[in-house]
Amino acid sequence: MEPKVFIIENLKKLVNEFLSIRVRYEFEEDFNNHIIEIVPDTILDSERFNKAGVKFIDDFYTNFPDHNIMFISDKELLGVKNCCFTASGIFFTKDHKNPDWSNDLNNVKYSFPAMNDESVNSGNNYNYALAA
Repeated sequence: MEPKVFIIENLKKLVNEFLSIRVRYEFEEDFNNHIIEIVPDTILDSERFNKAGVKFIDDFYTNFPDHNIMFISDKELLGVKNCCFTASGIFFTKDHKNPDWSNDLNNVKYSFPAMNDESVNSGNNYNYALAA
């Protein structure tokens, strides 16, 4: 499995577990850096999120020891500039005030901007937009 596929699969799991977050992912190929932006930044202080994040990072380094991975907030100077994957939970809002109400696995929206497709909605209507 490629590192990008591993990360995207695990980001989908995170968004399904933490329904009030948005994740954005960038891969810097020159340095093998994988940057994951998590919004809202307050989730980074959550014990539950930290457990999931530590497992994610440990599994990543076990499988890809020559790559680097980091979680950042949207307030970091570094930032995600060339996003290749975005996902947000059904309770994510731009004002970040909605709590994580449940673990509903059927209402997560995925977006792959680097692939020039609109989005993939995993809701109950099973409406998938695929890149050509």
